[in-house]
Amino acid sequence: MNKRRRKREKRRIDGGGLPRGQARRVYVALGCGLVLVGAFVLNMFRSEIDRGWPIELVGGSASGANVLLITLDTTRADRLGCYGHAGAETPNLDALAAGGIRFDDAVTVVPVTLPSHTTIMTGVDPPKHGVRHNGEYRLEAGRATLAEVLGKGGYETSAFVSAFVLDARFGLNRGFSVYDDDVGVSSSSVTDFSRPIYERSATAVTDRAIAWLGNNDQSRPFFGWVHYFDPHAPRQPPEPFASRFAGRLYDGEISYMDSQIGRLLGALDLAGLRENTLIVVVADHGESLGEHDEATHAKLIYESTMHVPLIISYPKLIKAGHVVDDVVVSIADVMPTVLELTGVSHDAEFDGVSLLAGRLDRGRMIYMETLAPYLDSGWSPLHGIRRHTDKYILAPTPEYYDLRVDSGESVNLFVESAAGVVVARDLLVAELSSLMEGLPSLGATAATARKLDPDAQRQLESLGYVGSISNAETPADELADPKEMMSVSKAIDEAEGLATAGLAEEAFVIISGVVKEFPRDPKALIALGKVYLHQDRLAEAEETFVKAHAIRPSAQACIFLAQLMVSQQRVEEAASFLDQAEVLEPLHGGIYLARGDWFTLQGRPLEAIAAYEYAKKVDPYRAGREAESRILKLRNFMRKLEKGGG
Repeated sequence: MNKRRRKREKRRIDGGGLPRGQARRVYVALGCGLVLVGAFVLNMFRSEIDRGWPIELVGGSASGANVLLITLDTTRADRLGCYGHAGAETPNLDALAAGGIRFDDAVTVVPVTLPSHTTIMTGVDPPKHGVRHNGEYRLEAGRATLAEVLGKGGYETSAFVSAFVLDARFGLNRGFSVYDDDVGVSSSSVTDFSRPIYERSATAVTDRAIAWLGNNDQSRPFFGWVHYFDPHAPRQPPEPFASRFAGRLYDGEISYMDSQIGRLLGALDLAGLRENTLIVVVADHGESLGEHDEATHAKLIYESTMHVPLIISYPKLIKAGHVVDDVVVSIADVMPTVLELTGVSHDAEFDGVSLLAGRLDRGRMIYMETLAPYLDSGWSPLHGIRRHTDKYILAPTPEYYDLRVDSGESVNLFVESAAGVVVARDLLVAELSSLMEGLPSLGATAATARKLDPDAQRQLESLGYVGSISNAETPADELADPKEMMSVSKAIDEAEGLATAGLAEEAFVIISGVVKEFPRDPKALIALGKVYLHQDRLAEAEETFVKAHAIRPSAQACIFLAQLMVSQQRVEEAASFLDQAEVLEPLHGGIYLARGDWFTLQGRPLEAIAAYEYAKKVDPYRAGREAESRILKLRNFMRKLEKGGG
């Protein structure tokens, strides 16, 4: 037991009997005359702690078994049928739970895809593996991954991921002989210049996994990882799921994903591999769906994004359903659990624990964090710690919740003076303080982020992830509390939606109020500038984009400004902003669309066509369709001129 764990053990309030070592000492001390009584007591204790766990499943009992890890992106536990959602249609996941082990209280450690998957694959929390956000961080060599350890143990290893955020460049490919991250762009999303989606459907990723399974050398056990991104926004499930779940597309995406998991499991059955395959299903994080005013995830660490499904299936030994519902477990437990069950030797150290032991720890405390508020928006980061019964969130306004009576985290008890609350709260506060000892400062953490290449930046933005480190010099105690900023994010999104729908006046009322309160928020300023454009208030739009660009230089602001200049025939100023945009993001297709318009304005059609062609080349998914339309119009115009001249 390491020093931190010994320290934790001293502070722990034990919720379920004596630790096993202490129980053995008591048993010996009773003497031979009490052997029968002692054995009876120990059997009662064993019966209690083994509740919900198949006794056949012990260390090494899955030796030589295949391992299939299925990760569900953005999937709340309470939206699966096996977790009690009446409106769910998830028969395949439900069947896995009905014939396996379902962990009722499993949590993620961070509500962000790349760092949470890195924890799943390494068994350690983000401060140790160093991946604190999407895109800007990479898992570096030196931290063993599950694929590396199983590969050294004789396993064939393969991975099939379905979103760019898990691209090989971010380091999770280590240890995989096959790492299929050929995501491309989803064809259904190529509708305009604004935002293609760099993901592939559950059908596409399942096709690849099944094809690999059919060609796999079965003389060695395999470790396969299949990642499903579909429940992530924007939600566009295929038919018949779109019609069946009209008005609740999140459930529709989960149901569609479940159907493809059924195909994958069916392929295992056809190959005769299911019986001897250890299957672990876990989500990287959940989705707020508007709870606590958060539309999606990443910025807050409430249960809506932190409580995740975790299911283990191994038909060879688990013949009936089991539920572990009296302890909290972590996604960090996946790697140590798989290694203990398969008996693969290793010398890795974990923050997680094997669930064979973790199911006994009633007082366990699990670390949580999100740095996304700080790295994306310049707000305060959040750190937290979770027990089965309660939770503490370290924020500018700290929070403590009794989850036994307040699962929705609606009543903050941090300032509650009742003795029992104070003791429980202070235990969590002390534990989190201990865990955070020695962590680098916010500025140092931000400084370790990698500079993204333009292609990676564009693809991450397409998935809704925008990393732009800001406020690095602001003292931590002066940063905004993310929970108090959710209404701002919601208002910006609402205003942009209204403007796009042609309701510019309504949009202006909302966004102007946001900018008045937060005049240096570049995202709000960009949104206000776009509303001004919808209102044909060009001078005010220009002034607003200039302000946004001055606070945080961006190609987006430059392109808007260049287009404004072109419309007013201010060619030199337009050229200047396009040059700035090209420095900031040289592969942004909007730059070359605007350059084409600039050449057209000057009566230089061949150069305009060349610019549009270049937009298609460097940014085909975002700019291709619009560039082709401009080329067609310009060539038609040129033909008319030629006919008129003849």
